[in-house]
Amino acid sequence: ALVVRPQDDPAASLYQEERILALSDAMQVPEVCLSPSGVSDLGCPEIDKATLNGQWGDDTNAYPLPVVEVQQGRCYRLRWLGMMSQPSHFQIDIQDHTVKVLDGGAPASFVSDFGVASGAGVDTVLCADQNPIIIKDYSIKMMYVGKSMTKSFSAKLRYSSGSASEKPNFHV
Repeated sequence: ALVVRPQDDPAASLYQEERILALSDAMQVPEVCLSPSGVSDLGCPEIDKATLNGQWGDDTNAYPLPVVEVQQGRCYRLRWLGMMSQPSHFQIDIQDHTVKVLDGGAPASFVSDFGVASGAGVDTVLCADQNPIIIKDYSIKMMYVGKSMTKSFSAKLRYSSGSASEKPNFHV
């Protein structure tokens, strides 16, 4: 992805690292379900799977959930990109975390969930401010909302065991 940054970023003091998270849809048989003009066939489901940075998982050993690794005490600018093929959006909710949604020059607002539309991007700041003791994974719920259906997908926000001075390992 190409990110064009302003010379002076008014949100630069809010985060230490930046990540791009691409959301996309996947159809089981796209050549059957989409006409040459891109219109969905009424007999086909709108979406089969959703991916986060190209990874899909169902939390089995064969297909683990996508993982975004963060370090406690650090804040991240997460640039969410809606790369869905059909007009739709994802509603994103990160368990036990609030994020700041950055909206151009408007003041940042704190929210517990936010939407990412197809063909659009949303910039958020997430601070890894939880104190995980035993369980270091938090659920990222991605609710697909299309024209004719909704479907839920998941990923994990994982607190790494490294120190804040080490660079985190992002699996997606």
